Formats: sequence, C-alpha cells, structure tokens
Amino acid sequence: MTNRTVAAARSPRGSPSLLRATEERRDFRIMCPDELASNKLDAVLGATGRAYQWPVPGYAEHLATDGRVLEVLSEHLCQGWLQGYLLTGRHGLFSCYKAFVSIIDGMVTSTPSSSRCRVKCPGGSRWPR
Repeated sequence: MTNRTVAAARSPRGSPSLLRATEERRDFRIMCPDELASNKLDAVLGATGRAYQWPVPGYAEHLATDGRVLEVLSEHLCQGWLQGYLLTGRHGLFSCYKAFVSIIDGMVTSTPSSSRCRVKCPGGSRWPR
C-alpha cells in the first residue's frame, strides 16, 4: 500500500478511496458485526457492497456477490474471518463498538498464542502464519 492509501484508511471518509485503490488486487476487506452505519463507515458502500451470495431481493440495498464488506451480527465470526484473511497475506479492517472491544481484545490476544503453537506443533510449519 502507498502512503496515500494508508492515510486514507485512517479516516472513515477516506475508506471508500482505500477500497477503490485496492479494487484491482481485491486484498482489502471490512469485517463488521452489523455496525457499519453506526460506526460512520457506511460511505464505503459507495465503493463496494456488502458481500451476499444468495439471490438479491429487490428491496435490498448495497448487496453484491463481489462485495468486500462482510457484515454479520457476530464479533467472533468477524474476528475469525479477519484472522484468516490476514494469515493469507491480505489486509482488513474490523469495526466494532467500544462496548464490545473487551470481547475482541480477548480473541486478538489469543492469536499470538495459537501462532506459537502452530510453529511448535508437528507439521505446524506447513500451516499459514
């Protein structure tokens, strides 16, 4: 990522430009437990839609089969998606309410422990880091 792209990521208003800058590589996603608009990140929906695979109902807004916003009401699922995405060398943003940060902190803190286990376990060197 360029310095300009990183600077755009620091501002919710700059997030659509970050998604546009990574459109060709498609290596940036936003994982959000049903709080995109509440966290004032809904401007990104001008650059991409919410990922949705089933037939899109006519009344639905901002859904796309190639969308790069993953929004579901589960902090645990979003954290797992992001962890897997990051382990494969890609980039992402996890958006969360302040009240739920303690839940997320516990999950993020355990990630280095599982990484150490992968290195020490038999065959663990074959797993993604």
